Amino acid sequence: LLPLFNNIAEDLNQTVQNLEQRRYSNIKGTLQRGTTSLAYIHMVLLPVLSSLLDHLGKNNYGVDVFENEIQLAGYKILNALWIMGTKGRQFVDREWIIDELNRHRPLVGDCLSSFASCFPVAFFEPEFNGNNKNASNVSQLSPEAHDVMTNISRTIPNLKKLIADIEEHADSQVKYEDAPYVVEVILPCLCSYLSYWWSMGPEKVKQITEPQITNVTANHMNSVLGSVLKLINNNIDAIEAPWMKRIAGKLL
Repeated sequence: LLPLFNNIAEDLNQTVQNLEQRRYSNIKGTLQRGTTSLAYIHMVLLPVLSSLLDHLGKNNYGVDVFENEIQLAGYKILNALWIMGTKGRQFVDREWIIDELNRHRPLVGDCLSSFASCFPVAFFEPEFNGNNKNASNVSQLSPEAHDVMTNISRTIPNLKKLIADIEEHADSQVKYEDAPYVVEVILPCLCSYLSYWWSMGPEKVKQITEPQITNVTANHMNSVLGSVLKLINNNIDAIEAPWMKRIAGKLL
């Protein structure tokens, strides 16, 4: 599986670089070789990756698969998906690219949600990595691995800050259109993350001798649920809001 995950990570990170550097011919796929088009990412790679991650999550295979080099590839995938989903359209000024990113943004959110349901390291809480026996010391694998983990620390927010930002976003009564990535990317990932790690949090693990690997509690889940309800209320007058159905599916 290592070549598969490495190739996926390479494709996603190359796409991020193409967006950042505005390589429009590469993004569109007009070049025959050495390109990663958005059409391929959205129509092929993300659906396949989501299905694979869903399978790992439903069968609890994530612990067995995401070790060492594959765990490093997982971090690369996480970093690229987060950037694509939350910042992708900030890099470009071509309307057709922005439309493409907007139309397929929920796919990125679904993929991140699937990732959060099977990745055996609490990536929103890196302070507990030292206690997690499933957390490979990936930063020591190579100089590149160290750079990857440095990028992760800059890209992926801490759980406490992430929930606080969502609460602030909900309380500000902004509309969905003002920050669609919040409900289409961040919330699906966060809901899946909280569901996965709550079962291993301090409220579920009672043995004092076991090191704490996450701090997820019911309070975090209740806080996010409250924010989701506020977001729905803020957009209750929307004629069409498919994101509400997607969020409801993640919460149920």
